[in-house]
Amino acid sequence: MNILVTGGTGLIGSHLINEMVAEGHHFTVLTRSPESASRSLPASCKFVKALAEAADFSYFDAVINLAGEPIA
Repeated sequence: MNILVTGGTGLIGSHLINEMVAEGHHFTVLTRSPESASRSLPASCKFVKALAEAADFSYFDAVINLAGEPIA
């Protein structure tokens, strides 16, 4: 499954991605800092800084939005 994730570097997103990559899923992560995200997420992830970089949305089977403000 090809999945687009926002908020993938957060607590829930990073755990979700690590678990699902182990099951064979592929991720594209929308992030403000691709360099930083690439250090904390699996090497198989693709990173984009803007939605325009992921131009063909028919490639994705699912979109997971975890972006938001921290509650702490």
